[in-house]
Amino acid sequence: MKKTMLVLGVLLGYASTFSQNTSIFVDENIIIWSEKRLLTWNDFKKVKKKQRDAPKKAISTIGLNFVPVYSLSKTCSFEVVSFFDKKTSRTATKRSESLLNHEQYHFNIAELLARKFRAHQTTLDKEQRNKKDYDKMIDWYKKVYHAYQENYDRATKHGADLKHQKNWEKKIDAELQTLKKYQLY
Repeated sequence: MKKTMLVLGVLLGYASTFSQNTSIFVDENIIIWSEKRLLTWNDFKKVKKKQRDAPKKAISTIGLNFVPVYSLSKTCSFEVVSFFDKKTSRTATKRSESLLNHEQYHFNIAELLARKFRAHQTTLDKEQRNKKDYDKMIDWYKKVYHAYQENYDRATKHGADLKHQKNWEKKIDAELQTLKKYQLY
């Protein structure tokens, strides 16, 4: 019941807040992170038109969507969902399992930061918060998210350094496991 109400609240919040797009939950090009649903090369749908990104072997559109949730007992709270956009993600013709795995871990990082936000929010939910308070926190989490993604790419040399790639995978997996109770799906 709680999950159903959450999804309903998230859907309503998304529709009212992000009206320029259809709901992220019914868009066939959007994948919501789930440990049961790993990325495949078929998920990269964008056709490569320009050569400016030629050195990049894959570009994934992955992010966090913060959705306001209103209830009678709280002023405001937010749900965060990590997503992958098939329509704007692309890959070069040279594909490998290690590159796909590297992109999956970008997606896993998004879920990790979503769980950290959910964990942090549980402590904040004990106090009445307004949207402005959450906006500051969301801005901070977005900065942390982008820094984490950049550090991951830099340390692993975009997945080319297999030793560092494995180390980051272990680190991310351990953090996801520690925050497992904050997983949505």
